[in-house]
Amino acid sequence: MMDANEVNAAPVTAAGMTARIGELERKAVTRLEALNQAHIGLRDNSEAWHRETESDFEKRQARHQGAADYEERLADELAIDLDRDMKPLHARLHGPVGLGLTASEWDRSGALSALATSRAASAPLAELAADLRGALAAGDKARCAAFLVAAEHRLASAPSPRTPDGALIPWPQEAAALRAAIAETRVELRDRSLDLVRSRFRDLVGASGDLSGRLFRIRAARKPPTTTDGRLKVAWPVREPQAGERIPLGSRR
Repeated sequence: MMDANEVNAAPVTAAGMTARIGELERKAVTRLEALNQAHIGLRDNSEAWHRETESDFEKRQARHQGAADYEERLADELAIDLDRDMKPLHARLHGPVGLGLTASEWDRSGALSALATSRAASAPLAELAADLRGALAAGDKARCAAFLVAAEHRLASAPSPRTPDGALIPWPQEAAALRAAIAETRVELRDRSLDLVRSRFRDLVGASGDLSGRLFRIRAARKPPTTTDGRLKVAWPVREPQAGERIPLGSRR
């Protein structure tokens, strides 16, 4: 969970958040375009021109390689900055402060937080899901908010289920039911005046993901190909036929 200082780093008003999101999205789109152009230039200058000397070719190639490396460093730095700057925006839009409660409802929710935390720490997940749905059916927003925060913390603090060899396995049915109840409660309690801001934030998440994905693909292309178990792939050995030997059509040499 983020602390209050991190959440408060985000703009408070919808207009302020929209402006901040737009600024970050423009940075991501611009940096991605520059990164792509640099690597297109590197690709288009990977071969010597007609009558170009070897020295001139190496200088031209080094120039484009330097430009691509520079854009990659800038993109990497921006990806890190975006991850940091998006967290307080996400917390304000999707965290407790993004719920559409009145001041009095928040006061009541605070009074219920100790009860909700104690209940979430010991009750079975299925009962927590039932508590959330019951409060939602009763229209008790304060109780919904208190149990929503406690239930989310319970799930976040629980280790992901794994097999003995460490592989992730699906959450049990009770956890899935609680997650569904949390999602339903969030939809009902959300501050609807921020729906447009949330839509813009999803665009920002997409632009940030495009930039990070491009960086990942660039770096993955540099690595030597490996098999599924991590071994280096090697070319299949080619055996030339001996004199008079016939190799069936379609067989591997």
